[in-house]
Amino acid sequence: MERTLNLPALRDALGPPQPDALPSPEQLIRLIADIEVGAIMNRFVIDDQVLTTAWYLHGVCALSEAAELYTPTRQRHAFAVSAHIFDLALAGTARAPAEQLSLAFAAQVGYRRAGQDPNATAVFRRVSHLCHGRAELAGVDLGGEPQVTVRDFIETLALEAGVAFLGLQTTAVRTLVRYWRDELAYLAEELQEPDLSGTLFGPAAAVVDAVAAMANFLTYGARNRLARAETALRSVLSGEAGSGDLNARWVAAHLLHLIGDLADGSLHSLLPPGTPRAVAQAFTLTSPPVLTLWPPQRELLTRPAANPLDPATDRLLVSVPTSAGKSLVSQLIMCTHLATVPGRVIYVSPLRSLSREMRRSLRDRLRVLDRELGVDTPDFPLWGEPVAEQDDDEADIDVVTPERLMHALRHDPQNALRDVTLIVIDEAHHLAQDQRGFLLEGLLAFCQAHPDAPRLVLLSAAIGNGAALAQWLDPDEPDVLFTSPWRGPRRLHGLLTTNPLWDQKTTVARRSKTKPWTTRVPVSVRISIRPAQAARIAELTTSHDDPLGELVFGQSDPKDWSSKDARSTPAYKMFARAANYLLPAGPMLVVTSTRQLAQNTARAMADHLPEHEPAHPLAEELSAQLGEAHPLIACTRHGVAFHHAALPTDVLEAIEGALRNDCIRAVVSTTTLTDGVNLPVRTVVITAALSEDQRSQANGVPGLDAAKLLNAVGRAGRAGQESEGWILLALNRKIDASDHDLFTPTEADLEVQSALTTERALNALAAAEELIAQSADGVLAVAQSLASDFISYVWFVLDADEQLAAGNPLQAIARLLAMQQLPDDLKTRWQHLAEQTHQRYLTTSPTARRRWTTTGTSLKSSQMLDRLAGQLAERVLRDIDPESVSAWDIIEPDILTLAQTLQVLDEERAFDVLLELPERRQAWVFHDRRAPRGRIRVQVDLQEAMHAWIDGTPIPELARQWLPQAPADWALEQTVANISETFEHYLSWTLGALIHLTNDHLTKESAPVRLRPDTAWCLRYGVDTEQALHLLTSGIHSRTLAHAIGRRAEVEGVAPTGLRRWLADQHITQWRTLYQAIDLEIDDLIEYVRTRRRSLLRALLQDSSVELAVDAYDRDAYLPWEAFESEVSLHWPESGPAEEIEITDAPGNSRGRVRAGDHADLVAVLRSGLPLAFTLQGDQLSISQADVE
Repeated sequence: MERTLNLPALRDALGPPQPDALPSPEQLIRLIADIEVGAIMNRFVIDDQVLTTAWYLHGVCALSEAAELYTPTRQRHAFAVSAHIFDLALAGTARAPAEQLSLAFAAQVGYRRAGQDPNATAVFRRVSHLCHGRAELAGVDLGGEPQVTVRDFIETLALEAGVAFLGLQTTAVRTLVRYWRDELAYLAEELQEPDLSGTLFGPAAAVVDAVAAMANFLTYGARNRLARAETALRSVLSGEAGSGDLNARWVAAHLLHLIGDLADGSLHSLLPPGTPRAVAQAFTLTSPPVLTLWPPQRELLTRPAANPLDPATDRLLVSVPTSAGKSLVSQLIMCTHLATVPGRVIYVSPLRSLSREMRRSLRDRLRVLDRELGVDTPDFPLWGEPVAEQDDDEADIDVVTPERLMHALRHDPQNALRDVTLIVIDEAHHLAQDQRGFLLEGLLAFCQAHPDAPRLVLLSAAIGNGAALAQWLDPDEPDVLFTSPWRGPRRLHGLLTTNPLWDQKTTVARRSKTKPWTTRVPVSVRISIRPAQAARIAELTTSHDDPLGELVFGQSDPKDWSSKDARSTPAYKMFARAANYLLPAGPMLVVTSTRQLAQNTARAMADHLPEHEPAHPLAEELSAQLGEAHPLIACTRHGVAFHHAALPTDVLEAIEGALRNDCIRAVVSTTTLTDGVNLPVRTVVITAALSEDQRSQANGVPGLDAAKLLNAVGRAGRAGQESEGWILLALNRKIDASDHDLFTPTEADLEVQSALTTERALNALAAAEELIAQSADGVLAVAQSLASDFISYVWFVLDADEQLAAGNPLQAIARLLAMQQLPDDLKTRWQHLAEQTHQRYLTTSPTARRRWTTTGTSLKSSQMLDRLAGQLAERVLRDIDPESVSAWDIIEPDILTLAQTLQVLDEERAFDVLLELPERRQAWVFHDRRAPRGRIRVQVDLQEAMHAWIDGTPIPELARQWLPQAPADWALEQTVANISETFEHYLSWTLGALIHLTNDHLTKESAPVRLRPDTAWCLRYGVDTEQALHLLTSGIHSRTLAHAIGRRAEVEGVAPTGLRRWLADQHITQWRTLYQAIDLEIDDLIEYVRTRRRSLLRALLQDSSVELAVDAYDRDAYLPWEAFESEVSLHWPESGPAEEIEITDAPGNSRGRVRAGDHADLVAVLRSGLPLAFTLQGDQLSISQADVE
């Protein structure tokens, strides 16, 4: 909002005062601010004077003489202001389609000329339904209305073409152009003319031809199409194409001016010379299409030094605001690197939600490059040979968390980074977070000290000391840091606070000796909006006639306000109801401090909303998985869902997908969705306490720091989806004007400091020093603190140095960010602790210190695990008859079954020991009731629970077994949370470490048997067959589906390596009938059975045609129809649930279906927008490109 609503920009845009014709800059700020404030309350009224001003600014800067009369800065400001106003005017619903299209095109031109490119795409999304041809080509039933011909919309055709092109949505443009050209060809035939040039219809037809040619260049890079487009546009302006179409002349003039800039911003122009064309096509032909880059992306890719696409750039830190396109930049860097440099790429994200989104974005892009994405496996590695061995070859890009990468390095530092030549670290400001921050810091230090150090690229939207971090990454390179203030959608900020209505209070007497009076005060919510720094603050309130809550006071006399009653409405409920007022504007994200608050807030919103029909399929799917009584189900039926880490991964993915697909209206989350995740929300409401807020200090829950707040703010208004986002910060206290500054933290607020420099870390260091001095165990006595994390890291570095033969065991310690930021005295203390750890390392046996490194726990816990592993190994050895052991048994030891492995663990009470480790925290904790006061712990037998979980027992039945006396919703909620925290995370990590240590002891003893190595993964996923485990570690997310397939495959004798072919032969129809697979599960199966290392789209682009073997239906067996080639069509749903792709001939006969293994690849081809022709001969389907314009 500051870009247009600031006085210097408006003064520059408006020029000299014209009081009789135009408002002053100060007046215009007030007028636009009033429109923005009205929109908050769903009132869209545009003053005629404002709209007149917008057309004036648009017009004077569009004149051919503008370049001589106005500076480029003034033109940019004028276009930005006019585009903003036109965009606001589009929100009104009373305008005719032609006027809406004019406003949309003017707004798009203004945004493009002002360097606010993604807003032009967002505008197209709002008016795309006005473009004739979309419904007709999609086969939409028009309800019996007469067919529309081009004669009916010729006056707006040029506008429609211009609006569609500036939206830069490949498939939409191609679809519309194809329809328009067909209609225009029919019209020319009707007029008995070879073409429409010189006729009334000629200018619009020429604009359509120009749009087709420009889109062709941006998609494929054929520069001759630019000249063709210019010729067509000039013919409109000269009158050669025809006369009388003023809209066409207006559109042509602007498109002609934009051609050069769009071409310069094209990937075909910006990628380095020699880059394979497939890299650009991986972005222009996949979803979302990327035809041009935004200003900061262009600046980054064209910088002469430290260019991200130059393999010689070893270190790079990209620090740009949210919605500036850093996610796309990371994809471009990775894809270009893969196409031009040997080796693998690792993308590291500290957030699983962001990792899921990156996997989704990369999947289709990599397919065009014939590259593969690594499977999504747990954070902890599988030690030993997996029982369900993967049949995939090595991945080209692995998307991992810092924990997963560190576990891999601890297990095998030689192979974990083998052939890795690039590592991209997203959300790098997480370096400042306590334990996870130090983990990330340690990873970066280790990678920099590695003998074969890979390229390192860090990205963040919230770093205040970027120059210092850049110097840490590479002190000798001055251009490591890239920054830009540019951002995409404009943002409107506001504050929410409770507003007691004291004039409506009521006081009544009650029976109480100490407080005989009760006063109730209705409460509304006040919204304080500051549209821009230069605009006045506007105050709005929710209706006084419909209060959102009340304050209740117990009083010793009517003037005593000191004691607020527990019956007062909690603030979160009032803020939740206030948030509902904003839902008509579009999807919403509500950010809370805790999981419980996320659930409570979602419930409070849902309680005051009607049921939301589009959300019902999601509610049914979640009900089948979690049980109808789970609190999430009732919320979802009303279009609201909560999202936090205690929910299963597939549930979180379903919620995220539903929000993207407009199936739900709001998601209430903890900060798991605020870092980097591009969800299409218009509004963000932040009810989480800030870091300095008293609430965050009183309940022990850390509040939002400046970086988290900035990232939460950045989720409002997704670039390319929305041109504006709303952010409202709820503060349950008295506010003033200075609170609006919270939305713009200073660089000091955003400084990234090493976790080792914090007060908490230094206290842990002091405690560790004292403990080491007093304990005979030395560093092994330190547990569960940042000091123990540091000791564990030093131990890992020492172990890795031995294996890598690096020759400098503590170099990675010296490379820590803390060693650059700490004063010398504190640095010396940490270094002394490292030396003490080194001494203890040297006095520990080589085999033991190697084993302790692999666990990822504190050294104290490693020692406990190792001791227990020795006991388990002795237990296994006792059952072995030495006389029956052969030499071959030692070379190829037997693997105990899952049941046998669990029996050994049960008999030795191994799980009791695991629950005693300090890393346990809140794992496997149950209570009889939700309310904290008076509740008691409930003991649930862990062994029985694990066996039921692994056996595939549904979650609702587990809840009934584990907590039969608890209320159904509370039992389900605790069951789901404990499965997530205990089985999927804590126990699967520590159990995996324990089994690895046990098998290491058995190997040392030359035992002929081992515990089953993947037992921890079976526990993590809750499955008991090799086939099910294979599916869940190969992209299938549903435990229920994996269980069903695994059991059936086991019965039919299908090994894990044969599952792909076996499932592909069954196809989509049988997946639904045999396994009751739902839509999300079908999507997973389609991707799972896909043929690897083969891209139909890339082959089609290279060779213009491809052939596929299909399942052909021989309906006329007596005729040798296989000998004849016939034209056919493919039928598939472009949206909605996936179905088999049917092949039909001209009369409409079904001739076959595309095989399941080719489904995903062929859908990528169909969605690319390429004009295609299909022929079928026997069981061979030929796909060829038509004229690519």
